[in-house]
Amino acid sequence: RSTPQNIVIGGAAGALPPVIGWAAATGTVGAESLILFLIIFLWTPPHFWALALFKIGDYAAAGIPMMPNVAGQASTRKQIFVYSLILAPIGVLPWAFGFASGLYGIVSAALGAGFIWHA
Repeated sequence: RSTPQNIVIGGAAGALPPVIGWAAATGTVGAESLILFLIIFLWTPPHFWALALFKIGDYAAAGIPMMPNVAGQASTRKQIFVYSLILAPIGVLPWAFGFASGLYGIVSAALGAGFIWHA
């Protein structure tokens, strides 16, 4: 409750389970787990900031320093767009690295484009 970057900080914690699970199952931290970490980590801020834009009054009333309340709606939308631009190519990395199917690559690319469009 002290920084508008709470979502970024929490996103790192929320993105760690694939790394931990992969390490527990294989005994290593592979590229696969790190890519999954990146996808979740980069998805978290735009997702929750979009919700915060929708519920801006509720967060303000609760005194929670969400990005829209601290930096403004325009700045938050710009950050959502930047994160979306970074996330879209990262989202297809499982296909590019060969641990996801071509169908995954197509769907991921389409959804990434949609994410950018709606940002």
